[in-house]
Amino acid sequence: MAKVNQNKVIGGLIVAVITLIVVIVIVVLAKNIFPSNDRGTSDNGVGTNTYSYTTTTTTPTTTTTAGESTTPSGTTSQSETSQSTDASVETKTMYVQDYVYMRTGPGTDNDIVVTLSRGLEVQVVKLEDQWYEIIWNGQTGYVYESYLGDAPPPAQSTTTTTTAAAEQPAA
Repeated sequence: MAKVNQNKVIGGLIVAVITLIVVIVIVVLAKNIFPSNDRGTSDNGVGTNTYSYTTTTTTPTTTTTAGESTTPSGTTSQSETSQSTDASVETKTMYVQDYVYMRTGPGTDNDIVVTLSRGLEVQVVKLEDQWYEIIWNGQTGYVYESYLGDAPPPAQSTTTTTTAAAEQPAA
């Protein structure tokens, strides 16, 4: 009888180990299929769905002084001409109008880098075949042009319909 119970315990352990291996494989595959959006964590260490990012981009420039001028108020100002070096990129700020994939290249056949949320501010580098090359959160990628706009999208409103209860006649 003890041998039968021992076989059941060993069988149960084998099933548990196999189940654990399957779960680990599923988690690894899911992380590759659904990449993280780098959501950050709250104070208690639990992931949040908040997308607040501040990105400051510094571009190296060479500045040469072109001359001095006097403003109508009598103060002296200097006009400067900036020339960008090869390492700098001129960008334009635009806003994500709806949830969209940022891809590794222009076209839906390119890999997805991250999903961008509605209202995010991105830096546009250039337009190429109806695809914007953008920089967001330090990453470069491509977004189809209709998903970006010059202004943040309008706030989404929710409509609530309530039905008032019929009045009961007094008895």
